[in-house]
Amino acid sequence: MLLHCVHARYVWNLAVEQHSYWHRGGKAAPGFAEQCRRLTEARTVSEWLREGNADVQQQALKDFGRAKQARFTSGFGEPTWRRKHRHEGFRVIGTDRVPEFGTDGGPKLNAKTGRQIMGRSVVVQRLNRRWAQVKVPGCGWVRFRLTRTGLPQAKTFRVTWKNGQWHIAFAVIPAPVTAPGTGEVIGIDRGVTITAALSDGRMLNCPQLTTRERAQIRKHQRRGARAPKNSSRKTAEYAKVAELKAREADRRKDWCEKTSTMLARSYGLVRFEKLNIKNMTRSAKRTIEDPGRRVAQKAGRNRAILAQEPSRVRLLLLRLHLQRGHPMQQPASRQDRTAKAAPGAKPVPEGQHRPDSGRVSVNRNSPGLKSPSFKRGRMSMTGAPD
Repeated sequence: MLLHCVHARYVWNLAVEQHSYWHRGGKAAPGFAEQCRRLTEARTVSEWLREGNADVQQQALKDFGRAKQARFTSGFGEPTWRRKHRHEGFRVIGTDRVPEFGTDGGPKLNAKTGRQIMGRSVVVQRLNRRWAQVKVPGCGWVRFRLTRTGLPQAKTFRVTWKNGQWHIAFAVIPAPVTAPGTGEVIGIDRGVTITAALSDGRMLNCPQLTTRERAQIRKHQRRGARAPKNSSRKTAEYAKVAELKAREADRRKDWCEKTSTMLARSYGLVRFEKLNIKNMTRSAKRTIEDPGRRVAQKAGRNRAILAQEPSRVRLLLLRLHLQRGHPMQQPASRQDRTAKAAPGAKPVPEGQHRPDSGRVSVNRNSPGLKSPSFKRGRMSMTGAPD
């Protein structure tokens, strides 16, 4: 499977290189069909490419095409290079053929032939309650541990290698999380010491590494720094550090997934304190002519802020909200609120306020805050009243 990872990364980087030569006004860059044709020609010449699976390499080109089309909507921009030891993975399309059905339950028919469309399906077999196996081209049956009750019904799946562990993810659209239907509203104040302070008085904290695990990280970092350069001992010590860091990241992600699902199932409207995390975690280095002060302390504070996952819970709630099909509610700008409160009044510059603007000042970090609408500062809203 590592060879599949290398082939997928190599084909992806070739596609990135091809599109880097494109310029406005010139000939159009090759699309997916043209790239597949060139891949076939390359496989006839290169024996190393022929050792890999053609479907895996074509799926890498298809992933690149989708990333290229979504460069304006995904938020990640143009597809970039994939690096060794960092982007290790590949996507596999199912080999089994199953009939496809529409949303109404009727069979999907081909417009030209009138026959029912046969779609792809991944071949998965259950071994016992916890383990199952899936067929990977060129590797045979590969066992994996089940994290859901039923077997996945998917057309494709992705295999990734990260921090010494193999992971498999099936492309399945989950069932939308239903709203409670009670119309309850909750406000969330985000912080550093306390990850999320809810308006009903509850405090939610993102899990971190234990004291023993942090001591282990410092120990392995110290041993790695003292080990000879380019030695196997240095590599082994830093690999142990990466394993502990990956464990911490997995804990954070699991907590964010569970917390967002809990909030989506319990409340119809969730209001977040709107914070500019990018500006809050900006470095204090400045320039050589005008150097900053207490740069290391500011870097430590930035790590503490980012360790609380300030944006992931909101983004996950946003995804669950869109699955419900509700329209999004965006907070009004300060100028719009001022104009609505006083028609004909001129907009107030940022940083100033009118004496009679009616702003309510409360303690933002108060755990007993009951009304999120009266919190000072702008609020970002996720969800819709039921």
